[in-house]
Amino acid sequence: MIMKNRLQPFIDRVEREQLPVEGILWANGEEILFEHRFRPDNPRIIYSHTKSFTATAAAFAIQEGKLHLDDQIVPMFPEHVPDNMDPKWMDVTVQDALTMSSGTNVPLLMMAERSKGIGAPDFLKFVFSHPIEKEPGSTFCYSNGDTYMVGRAAEKAMGMPMEKLLAEKLFAPLGMDVNPVWEHCPMGHAFGASGLELRLSDMCRLGMLYLNEGMWKGQRILNEEWVREARKARISTNPAPKAHDWNNGYGFQCWKMPYGDSYRFDGAYCQFSCICPEKNAVIAVQCAENDLTSVIINTLHEVVFAPLYAE
Repeated sequence: MIMKNRLQPFIDRVEREQLPVEGILWANGEEILFEHRFRPDNPRIIYSHTKSFTATAAAFAIQEGKLHLDDQIVPMFPEHVPDNMDPKWMDVTVQDALTMSSGTNVPLLMMAERSKGIGAPDFLKFVFSHPIEKEPGSTFCYSNGDTYMVGRAAEKAMGMPMEKLLAEKLFAPLGMDVNPVWEHCPMGHAFGASGLELRLSDMCRLGMLYLNEGMWKGQRILNEEWVREARKARISTNPAPKAHDWNNGYGFQCWKMPYGDSYRFDGAYCQFSCICPEKNAVIAVQCAENDLTSVIINTLHEVVFAPLYAE
């Protein structure tokens, strides 16, 4: 009932202003405490929230010692190296890609490009064909190309498709659908930067796992060290190309929030899992495709997060 009361102002605002929210829930690291549905909880595309799952795939490879943050990416894929590749690509590491700082300094493989077939058939070769404009690790530039490299590196290190890797090591232990829909690149690999389809009640479980420092119902799933490192503001995003909500720094495929140690797994049109360690809370929301993202975000800040962190 307490959690219902905390979310009721948001629910009332959504209903009054007819905002395109599909559902919102409040959880801790163990269970969903309250969920309100405006529409049935069906699997839906979670857009860039997919990135947090791809980062977690890399985490499994890292904690098994098969991948390292300072591993160079290009040497893993010699068959995808284009002619006349910028030699500075040899300096790009897994950590650079995780923090959107490969140095290409241009967004690659974004939705508008992919819909036109740009980058096909070989996404890796397409990414590697771009010059490195900034020193790797120095400058944030939000790019699906960086995330795609992370996913391919995790697959290569673990010797299995990302779908299988996450089904076995994450989805099954967390009680999620083990066979969700993925977007795939033209070569058949999980795209990893977008395109995963999940119910809100499944999507939020990754945030619950991270809130609980990698533990799930007494079982260690992720190393605690990974969780703590992933959520740090590892690179500046200020000034970001969007509103203030993206100006608080970026971790390993997650956005810092302007409240304490909080951070967010973030997909377009407000597919959010907001992890608030100081408050032992995960607040997750899914929304229909809309042009009201800033309104929904501002409403969440005004009636949910600001009151929560004022306590």
